[in-house]
Formats: sequence, structure tokens, C-alpha cells
Amino acid sequence: MLARASAGLTDSTIRNDANHLELIRDWFGRPLWEMQPEDGDRYFGKV
Repeated sequence: MLARASAGLTDSTIRNDANHLELIRDWFGRPLWEMQPEDGDRYFGKV
């Protein structure tokens, strides 16, 4: 997050990005590093 802030992104943009990751993590139910491309396709195709 510090890198994003130093790159000039606003707090609201960083907050929204973090929120989207949390939504995906909640849907996936496992650590995000276990996601495969087809999991992302399934998420974005349904949610």
C-alpha cells in the first residue's frame, strides 16, 4: 500500500482495490495464492 501511495494513488483507490481483494478471498474460501486462472474466470463470470 505504501508503494501505491508513493505512486500517487489516492486513499480511496487503494481502499477500493483492497476491498475487491477481500471480496474475492471471501468468495474463494482459501488463500489467494492457491487460485488458478479458471478460478478467476469463474469468479468474474458469476459475481
